[in-house]
Amino acid sequence: MICDESYSFTGVGSDAAGVAFIPRGLAYLEPSVCRSLYRIAFEHKVGAHDDAAFAVTVLAHEAVHLRGVRNEAETECQALQEGVGLGERLGLDASTARALMHFQRDRDLSHDSIARLDYRLPADCAAR
Repeated sequence: MICDESYSFTGVGSDAAGVAFIPRGLAYLEPSVCRSLYRIAFEHKVGAHDDAAFAVTVLAHEAVHLRGVRNEAETECQALQEGVGLGERLGLDASTARALMHFQRDRDLSHDSIARLDYRLPADCAAR
């Protein structure tokens, strides 16, 4: 994973918070995502829960893509499931990591996410 400081693939001019190049085994993360992850892993601070939840989910999402999953909805579902363990590996306690992923799942299921239909969670995702 590389922080896309120049916004070549993410952020400005794009709505992507992360981009995975599967054949190259490389992903770029939007700088605000990198900052949130840095804060969690090295400063041991969660910061704003919505930012932290999003950052952990983006990192997990791109990691799922790098394993070859191309479908955005399935990738997002797997990312939410793996986000708890990832959050713990970044230094979060289990309850905080779970709370962040529940927050992100609820956000993904909300009407606000309807603009990104290709990311809409599969119906059985919440039950997994």
